[in-house]
Amino acid sequence: MTTRSGFVLAFVLLLARVGGASPAAEKLFQDGRNFMNEGKLAEACDAFRRSNELEARVGTLLNLANCEEKRGRLATAWSAFVEARALAKRSNDDRATEADKRASALAPRLPYLTIKVAHPLPDLVVRRNGIEVPAAELEHDVPLDPGAYDVEASATGYQAFKQAVELAPGARATVAIPALVASPAGDAPAVAPATPVAAVETKATPTPSWTARRFGAGVGLGGTTQKDVIVGLRGFIGIVEAGPGVIRLVPSVFYTRSHDAMDVYQYYDVFAIGLATELAWPQTGQLFVAAGLGFGLDIIKDGYGNPISTNAWAAARVSPTLRLGAHFDLGLHIQLVAGGGGVVGLGELGIDYVF
Repeated sequence: MTTRSGFVLAFVLLLARVGGASPAAEKLFQDGRNFMNEGKLAEACDAFRRSNELEARVGTLLNLANCEEKRGRLATAWSAFVEARALAKRSNDDRATEADKRASALAPRLPYLTIKVAHPLPDLVVRRNGIEVPAAELEHDVPLDPGAYDVEASATGYQAFKQAVELAPGARATVAIPALVASPAGDAPAVAPATPVAAVETKATPTPSWTARRFGAGVGLGGTTQKDVIVGLRGFIGIVEAGPGVIRLVPSVFYTRSHDAMDVYQYYDVFAIGLATELAWPQTGQLFVAAGLGFGLDIIKDGYGNPISTNAWAAARVSPTLRLGAHFDLGLHIQLVAGGGGVVGLGELGIDYVF
């Protein structure tokens, strides 16, 4: 009897779940997908948001977050990914991993604004772009979407304070609200002169956004499967965004001296000049993997003074890389190089300075 009752209860709950599905939410979701396909991001994000308000679903939140990220509203996107992760975990949905991965990739790109109040007043009201800021947010770093913000502070009997600030991806800014000046008796509250924007403290976060990391140069040291030591210079130039990652060009020049196994007096000085195209894709806040294809030319000079020779080659490459603060990347660069002499494996440890 108990088992039968259990089946009946499960069946009733299933019917309730199916019956509770919102047709309006599904229609709005489909509208959002159609708008995305048409490139209408504002309309798509609005449709996904309204669908989620009617019926919260992991898929809706992931689409909303992806939409908001595409139109540059990074904090809004990050918040939606975090909400999707929480909902997915509660319902044992495998998409919790994807939501967590996307949220982690976005985190270093978030701008933050801190509003500090020098002298709180009982009826002090602080607004950001016309919307009242909760007291709990004051004195704390708050992630916001990139863009322009007007911060205002007002209280009865005092001149209002106003300051504008611009937030770029991966930046931090602080607006310090000074002690408000009392208004002259009988006068209407006036707006105090705005503090110059230059007075706002703005600095890069320890891990700048992917799109901000456009240029870099560094050195590498490693070896080949033929037991030769290689050393050289490399760089990268970001050319186009690709989702949360970036496609970049990687020029390099490396040197090695190899010896002829059959002739102890013969050696070869090899300068390898290369250019690769790779996709750098974030894995976590500090780790990314770059992979791509390249080609190049070896310029070879032997120890006997023979004419300089050349050897063209092509390569496949992968580079797991760790970010070290704001300006350094430490990467393990692994390549398979195919040229006139067959296929050679290369491995090098490189450190890049990022501008």
